Amino acid sequence: MENKYFRASINSIPKDQSKLRNSAIPFFVSVEFQKEGLSVPIIQDSLVRCDKCKAYLNPFVEVINPGYKWKCNLCDTVNEVSIPFQMKERKTCENSADPLANSTFNKTYFLREELLNETYEIEAPDSFNVATPDQPILCFLIDISAEAMSLNVLSSVLNCIKETLKNIDYDKRTKASLMFYSESVYILNNNHAFTIINGDVPLILTERILFTLEKEGENSFFNINFDKIGRYFEARRSNYMNYLLALKTCVQAFRSATLFSFVSTTPNFEESRVETSASLICKNSSYKDIAESLVRKNICCNLFIMTRSSVELSSIKIPSQYTGGQILHYSNYDGCDASSTSKFYCDLSDYFNRETNFGAVCRIRANEGIVLKGVYGNFYQKGSDLLSYSNYNPCHNINFTIQFYNDVKSALYIQIAMARVVKNGNKLIRVMNICIPIGNVSFYETCDAYSIAHCMCLESFYYESKKKLGGKENLENKLTEIWKEIKTNYGKVPDSLYNLPVYISSLMKSVPFRPDISTPADFRGYYMYMLSNYQSKIVDLMIYPLLLNILTENVAPLPLSLRSIDQAGLYILDTGVNIFFYIGSKCDGSTIASLFDNPNSGPFLFNPPENEFSKYVSELVVYLMEGRSIKPKFVLANGQATSVYNDIFFSYMFEDSIYQLPSAIEFRNFLENKNK
Repeated sequence: MENKYFRASINSIPKDQSKLRNSAIPFFVSVEFQKEGLSVPIIQDSLVRCDKCKAYLNPFVEVINPGYKWKCNLCDTVNEVSIPFQMKERKTCENSADPLANSTFNKTYFLREELLNETYEIEAPDSFNVATPDQPILCFLIDISAEAMSLNVLSSVLNCIKETLKNIDYDKRTKASLMFYSESVYILNNNHAFTIINGDVPLILTERILFTLEKEGENSFFNINFDKIGRYFEARRSNYMNYLLALKTCVQAFRSATLFSFVSTTPNFEESRVETSASLICKNSSYKDIAESLVRKNICCNLFIMTRSSVELSSIKIPSQYTGGQILHYSNYDGCDASSTSKFYCDLSDYFNRETNFGAVCRIRANEGIVLKGVYGNFYQKGSDLLSYSNYNPCHNINFTIQFYNDVKSALYIQIAMARVVKNGNKLIRVMNICIPIGNVSFYETCDAYSIAHCMCLESFYYESKKKLGGKENLENKLTEIWKEIKTNYGKVPDSLYNLPVYISSLMKSVPFRPDISTPADFRGYYMYMLSNYQSKIVDLMIYPLLLNILTENVAPLPLSLRSIDQAGLYILDTGVNIFFYIGSKCDGSTIASLFDNPNSGPFLFNPPENEFSKYVSELVVYLMEGRSIKPKFVLANGQATSVYNDIFFSYMFEDSIYQLPSAIEFRNFLENKNK
């Protein structure tokens, strides 16, 4: 495809498709559906869809001369159009059975945009079934429990929201609302008085709690006295936190909205209470109930975890998971520390600068006999191939596995169509088409090891969440099954899959899977969320981080092993979530001073002194961060002094034997011996 919006675990369909049906290798597809920065044509012509399967016109269809008919590539139905498709010159495709030949022919000779582009937008007709929201509403729901106040969450969040919204060019219809919660919920009315809710949620007049985002005016959000609010809650500290009541208040208050929930501690009041444990299973079904209420109201819940202790994420993430919300985690948060607040400011700014969509409905179609086996990510599944998002966030991928029940004739076709409302209120349908043709080479040789590891990771999360098997054990068992099949059916390990044991060994030692009882459960849950939703560039780094010695002449990726560490070196370790700098115990002092004003270990703002070396490193960091949907946190580990951050850095040496797990070499030997 001309634009790489997707990645698949298998990139060629075998002629004998029974091999694919019986294979232990999952057929997994990860789609960066709304990749930012790419130009996608918007089509204003009337909709052209298949009469039988309702697929949209696309470059892989066969147009039948003289242009009044076209054959659907998903179901082979021949459809008619009243106005023929116009051509640049009259030609006939000599190999219309070949999907790639069809695509090349259509793009060369036809004028209709749907025949020229794998991805395009359509202006949805008024009759199209897309829920049109009222004015966009941003509701900021802020934890004011004693724990949150001790972390300076209230002041830092209010200041950051205010500064962020000042710099955003938002739709003029947009309104904002402020709510605060501990054991009670406090709603700020636009007369600047509070409505306090302690039990049952009363009728709420929505217009009385909304502020405009205009810079001036009586009801302007920017005229709120945030200092006064801070003093008001400083005198009302409570050790209780009633998150569920806050969410119920939002369900009562809004017909549609986008929530920004700031949480600093595990809910501990009445029906909101969640018992803490290492388990990843939801421990309070009320959060599933409220999540379904949010879905019905088209309310999206974004979750910002700002904490210095573990939070019971497995339960409180459910409202975000069901509604398409984004989750962001700030460990050891301190509202007075610039390294904490600057990342939060960047993340919030990035959110508002994205083309977030409202009331999205997504349908995934494929050839007849091809069905979705599993779908992973933050959404609400309305049917076997139908997903809904209260908000669709472009930083989220769509991940799914498919099962072959029938053979495909020439190629596997997948079409994803998402209808949604954009910020200015327009209804658009984005259509994306994927074609994976039948090939002459063994499909094993076209496998993507990172994609397979990603899928195994998501399946292991699922099994663990259902109490069927521990995630690490599932990874090992699945890889053993795959390795046995490859040796039996192919005779040798193809180059494409040689590193798969290294990636699985790495995953087994990573935050979500490692057998370390000291790993907080919310860290595991957050990493699972990221692996289930974020783009491949971040996922690959989470599977196998990037290690570089930036003092070598030719900087190149190094194995994740202590053998790679020269104590005279200076290293960058990119884990997808964080970027670590490690200063070797024998690293030259002048080199350190040229990059760090303060070389103490810990999170820091990367703003080095100006010199040639720092310029080179800054350019390298910019390159590493290019195209990411979420910014990493910078952490310094100085090997010239004792620090817990040195231990954290070395915990990523995944090719070594750590956590009582075998090294990558030992793990490969284990697989080979088990499948002799």
